[in-house]
Amino acid sequence: MSIERTFEPWEEMQRHGQDLADRLAQGFSGLIQSPMSHTSFAWPSPSKSANPFDAEAILDMGNRLSRAGAEFGASLNGVVHQFFRWVAGTFPAR
Repeated sequence: MSIERTFEPWEEMQRHGQDLADRLAQGFSGLIQSPMSHTSFAWPSPSKSANPFDAEAILDMGNRLSRAGAEFGASLNGVVHQFFRWVAGTFPAR
């Protein structure tokens, strides 16, 4: 068995790797050069009272924070339940 024969598979693998790298580079350069369209985000209109110490503004922020906390708590509760169901399923019942 000659040394050149042992390098043939390696050279073939190198060629395939180079082809793949070239295709990836062409794809990325095509993405970079393609025109991008910006979609504008519609920001909500600012409230009529810009005073941050307004009672309505504080209550509104508290309401939003409480809703976000309730949703986070509910999702965390679901994760904990799924985790303990999974843990209970990994141990055989006696």
